[in-house]
Amino acid sequence: KRSYVYLDGGDQLVRASFDCSVTFAGAETITVVAQQHSTTRVVEQCTGKQGNFTNEYWFENGGKLRKSKELLVLGWGHLDLARVIDGG
Repeated sequence: KRSYVYLDGGDQLVRASFDCSVTFAGAETITVVAQQHSTTRVVEQCTGKQGNFTNEYWFENGGKLRKSKELLVLGWGHLDLARVIDGG
């Protein structure tokens, strides 16, 4: 289950609920700012009354999230995020 809460055009909070499933899509090498990273890609597919969407996540060894493509707002699209700098 996943729930999103957002403001509609009338400044009212609207909750949208979804049923989601997660699958491991396998190993994938990605490039983030000219650096290659070995990752495991995970795909989350969600369906609900308000629509359907897919989120994607790229995890490195140890479970660190290197990159994600996640729903921002239904009808607007996705937001791509990437971890560029690693802490010491």
